[in-house]
Amino acid sequence: MPNASSSATGNQKRALNKGQPSLGPKKWTETRVATQTLTVREAQIYLTYLGLHPGPVDGSMGRLTRSAISQFQAQSGLGETGNLDDATQKKLRGAAGQATESLQTTGAAAGGGDN
Repeated sequence: MPNASSSATGNQKRALNKGQPSLGPKKWTETRVATQTLTVREAQIYLTYLGLHPGPVDGSMGRLTRSAISQFQAQSGLGETGNLDDATQKKLRGAAGQATESLQTTGAAAGGGDN
């Protein structure tokens, strides 16, 4: 029968191993889903910023988000799929960046900004 000190050491080892990230298929799937959720949230923020209405920024690829993506794709000369593919993400980031630059330039020209 193991003594109390070896049992505690075993419990400590299990506790330490519990905190280590798993490299198994389940962890890979969870990481991929989390990344996709962040990508959808990013797109929802950009779409909102550009005046399209993707619904709440929740990382969910719902009906409103797909509709806003389709509208953006149509405005950008992309095929209207409603899917957040690589080409759409790239154009969306570029369009949001241009809109930001335009606002900064307009604000500077109008004398806006911090003094």
